[in-house]
Amino acid sequence: MNIFTAFGTEINYDDILQCDAAISKFHKLYGKSPIFNGVVGNDMFSETNSEELNANLVNHKNPETCDYSRKQEKASTQQDQIILWKNFWLEYINAFDNLQKILPNSVVTVFIGRQATEIGFKYLLLSNGCSIKKIKTHDLADLSRLFFDICNDKPYYLEWLEEYCTLYCKFIEDGYPEYFRYPEYKNSSRFTGTDLDVSWLSYNFSLILLKLIHFSGLDSNFE
Repeated sequence: MNIFTAFGTEINYDDILQCDAAISKFHKLYGKSPIFNGVVGNDMFSETNSEELNANLVNHKNPETCDYSRKQEKASTQQDQIILWKNFWLEYINAFDNLQKILPNSVVTVFIGRQATEIGFKYLLLSNGCSIKKIKTHDLADLSRLFFDICNDKPYYLEWLEEYCTLYCKFIEDGYPEYFRYPEYKNSSRFTGTDLDVSWLSYNFSLILLKLIHFSGLDSNFE
């Protein structure tokens, strides 16, 4: 089969699965690390300071206690947590940008754009004192409302952002954040978007991401 050629022409369906790859401790033997928009994962926490919080957001004097934890490893400080979210966001944006060039009409592309938007909202909220518990929702309308709740002044370029997210969640996803992720989801609801112009949706997610990137002061990461 002429797929997955990035691993060479020798990969085949009858090859033996490498089960040690499913155990994290074996990965550490090889000194590898995922890349986050050009930043090596092992190096991301060497940053001494994350970018300054945007002046448009409230500076909380007593941020809620960070209760974010991972099964195997966890960020040692709230600062590390924010750096991790920032780099995940930048990498999702990078993936979305590249997917639009090769798969502009794919449901996968618009899903990655939607995911990048969700992570962006959560990064900005975490950067300004919200706890993981408070932002567990995957609903973009809810996240946009939380986002504007902590804005001192809404910049002109964020006009219609909350309204768009609300309309999208109601009339495209119909309350199901996993809409583009699976062909069928809870309550036996099925994907019915075969007449959607997904490139149009991707265009709007691109606009939202550009706005959030500028708001967060991260423009230089994409210059």
